[in-house]
Amino acid sequence: NSCGNGAIQVSIKSVDDDEFEYPIDEFVEKTKKEKKKSEKKCGVEWVWPEKGHTPIVFLKIKSFSKGEYRAYYKELNKGFKQLKRSGHSHLVIDLRGNLGGEASRVETLINFIYKDEIRYPYSLVLKMSEEAQSDLNSVYKGLTKWMVKKFSHKEEDLEHFRRLANLEVGGIDTLYFSPEESSMKHIFEGEICLLMDGLSASGSVSFASKFKSINRGYIIGEPCMGSMTGTYANPIWRSLPNSGVSVNLSSGIFFLDSTMQVGSIPINPNRFIQWSGNDMANGIDPHIEAVEDWYNNPHIGNHFEFMNKESQILFSELETVYSSSRKYDGSVREKVFNHVVKYDSCISEYSRKIKDVERSDAIEDEILKKVLELQGLKKSCSELRNATIKLDLPLDLRATFDELIAPNRPAVLHFGIHNRADCNVCKK
Repeated sequence: NSCGNGAIQVSIKSVDDDEFEYPIDEFVEKTKKEKKKSEKKCGVEWVWPEKGHTPIVFLKIKSFSKGEYRAYYKELNKGFKQLKRSGHSHLVIDLRGNLGGEASRVETLINFIYKDEIRYPYSLVLKMSEEAQSDLNSVYKGLTKWMVKKFSHKEEDLEHFRRLANLEVGGIDTLYFSPEESSMKHIFEGEICLLMDGLSASGSVSFASKFKSINRGYIIGEPCMGSMTGTYANPIWRSLPNSGVSVNLSSGIFFLDSTMQVGSIPINPNRFIQWSGNDMANGIDPHIEAVEDWYNNPHIGNHFEFMNKESQILFSELETVYSSSRKYDGSVREKVFNHVVKYDSCISEYSRKIKDVERSDAIEDEILKKVLELQGLKKSCSELRNATIKLDLPLDLRATFDELIAPNRPAVLHFGIHNRADCNVCKK
């Protein structure tokens, strides 16, 4: 290649000795397009706030398996470096629709947001298949030397991976991982919000589990496709011999804690958000408004430490029943939360007094009289709370609230062992 001073073209000579010329602007434009194309392949997209908008940076990761690991790492490193320089204090990590991928990519992301020692994962149990053996060998050959040089991994740590990659087909092995501290240069220590949905699976579940266990930030969306304790790994495809139907089988289990069990209860968000038909028809993403709520009112959510269990349950139920209503967002939700907090202390105080009276040395009749009086005051406090909440709710949300605080009871009381499937009262 050659280009002189002030040249407006680049002369390129091919291997076939054919020489042709590119205009510089076209050459630069193609280079930029190729770079953007390469960035998209690794599934990482940074979205930076425009001037005058809420200063929240979005990091969207559509997959933990797309493209090469080096491209993935470079995109993360470049973005977190820019994030550190920009001074932005709020980051949203969007893993909605991310079906998972390589554990090393999940670990890398964790290391960019948490500097203290962490064990990820606790262990991996793998039954080797031909497909898994091929994948592990190719990944091992491509990563080990570069990872040792880049992240100063000890050779003995990589020996575990080497042993797994050399496992015979049909063999089963368990790897245990040691706690490590992050070696990243551009670790983000600001506020983080995680977006997830029902399609966040495998590696996304692993990330969400660690994110929640280390209390790194706020979670918005739907329960993801897995539990806090672990998830399944290393999927392999098999075709049924007669029908030809393809099935996806897991050949490994990814344990995230010492219980070595895969639980059945999915990871719940701090704020549950559902898409409504109106959202989809109008192209509205309800998560964006929920992120604005998180930025403006970070204390609001079921992570708040209520004094009374009743208050915790009530607010969590409200978050659930109004999860698809946009009228519950913003100031309405803030007012409801403040009412629950205000009367939470009142209800807790009466509960404490009732227990004190029950433990007192007074005679039984006096204890009963005082307890009934305090229970009445406690009930009045709950009723006042409900009334103030209802007043601040939009008219079309009040009927749902009434059903929540005063559910319908069966018109007929019935007792004894009977067939509940044929009972009209039980059916209702």
